[in-house]
Amino acid sequence: MNSKVVIFYLGKILQIVSAFLALPIFMGLFYGEFVHVLPFFITVAIFLALGFAMSHPFRGTDRKLGNKEGLAIVGLSWVTISLIGALPFVFDGCIPNYVDALFETVSGFTTTGATILTDIESLPRCMLFWRSFTHWLGGMGILVFILAILPGTDGSTYHLFKFESPGPQVGKLASKVRHTATILYLIYLAMTLLQFFLLLCGGIGFFHSAVIAMGTAGTGGFAATGLSIGEFDNLYVEIVVTVFMFLFSLNFNLYYLIILRHVKVALMDEEFHFYCGYVVAATLAIAVNLIGTYGNFAEALRYASFTVVSLTSSTGFSTTDFSQWPQFSQTILMLCMAFGACAGSTGGGLKASRVLVLIKAGKAQLYRVLRPHGVQVVRMNGKAFGEENVTGVVRYFLVYAMLFVVAVVLLSLDGFDFLTNVTSVLTCINNDGPGLGQIVGPYGSFAGFSPFGKILLSVMMLAGRLELFPLLLLFLPSTWKKNY
Repeated sequence: MNSKVVIFYLGKILQIVSAFLALPIFMGLFYGEFVHVLPFFITVAIFLALGFAMSHPFRGTDRKLGNKEGLAIVGLSWVTISLIGALPFVFDGCIPNYVDALFETVSGFTTTGATILTDIESLPRCMLFWRSFTHWLGGMGILVFILAILPGTDGSTYHLFKFESPGPQVGKLASKVRHTATILYLIYLAMTLLQFFLLLCGGIGFFHSAVIAMGTAGTGGFAATGLSIGEFDNLYVEIVVTVFMFLFSLNFNLYYLIILRHVKVALMDEEFHFYCGYVVAATLAIAVNLIGTYGNFAEALRYASFTVVSLTSSTGFSTTDFSQWPQFSQTILMLCMAFGACAGSTGGGLKASRVLVLIKAGKAQLYRVLRPHGVQVVRMNGKAFGEENVTGVVRYFLVYAMLFVVAVVLLSLDGFDFLTNVTSVLTCINNDGPGLGQIVGPYGSFAGFSPFGKILLSVMMLAGRLELFPLLLLFLPSTWKKNY
């Protein structure tokens, strides 16, 4: 481990992140919230001072990155940015408890959308904007954004791109990492702006349109009202949000292929077919189950489609209290939370591609039992996926399952019921937001958990967003050894 290059890059990242606070400062000034702008200036000063102190002594060091350095920079960056990014809430006093502010900030950057707030509307608009802007930054990846704007990035920074990007496979869209990051963020920005303008047409105003667009783009789910999208009771807004939640949950490589006019290749993607399949199946199954609840199929389909897309994309917006739905519907929703979105999207969960590989690997294993001498190859998009890649997916699932079980056991120390504990961990590790039940349901909050519980769930959110390993490996002593 080259600790000097890790500290150098971490310092540079903190300096660049300080510029992100310019937008909530502008919003505060625009809405005349002058007193509430001061905490952002103090936080900017902390970002800059700490960043300079870390990067300046090592400015002449060798900047080549390896796997371990990339893992460490990604993991430490997200932790540090969250720790400092929580300070505006504390300095302003709108979330005076630091652990609560940290939970809210981690939930924002990891695009989880879980909240400890019980009176969201009481926050100043600049704070609500910062809260949702963390979604937008975390959605495509903070470091991906930095790679897009940082001059002089070379091939070694591919390790940063690889370890921050969600999904089991990461490929470069262009020959240089910086060009790939730029392409991704331009697509991301264009889609965000398109949704923003469509929401404006829905008559919900500039501020709510911006907050919802950022929350949808990052598949995060923070809204500026306690009732989320249900506050507006606007079918047009629900349709726009549903469509864009789905679009942001797809692999962004598909959009690049479409831009290059390889539409047929994009539409033939196997993960895309599988993801669309279980979204449609879950929607129809729940809609049929809800006919008795809403009185007719059309109304049931309205709420079922929004909720299924919201939870499969890991956005977490809500238009109704789905924790009151029948057990069959709630069980399917839990599966939607676990399966999640596509690899290479802004969504969370296991990812559709991993679930598909696990199904295919299980099927291949059954055939091996029946035909011991036969050759069974797992294929994705017509190509052999490779035994090493299959093993990697299986190992990821095993680590995910073990971490989930351990977290549920530890969270049970807070004394809540089993459903609350299970769905709290499930929604945090999959970056979904709401759980099930009265306490952490779509109109509940995580305020009742102890400081230990909130920190534990914050770790789960970070682990889920960073695909487990960049965060977990920070706790291994061997990661920090020079000659390991």
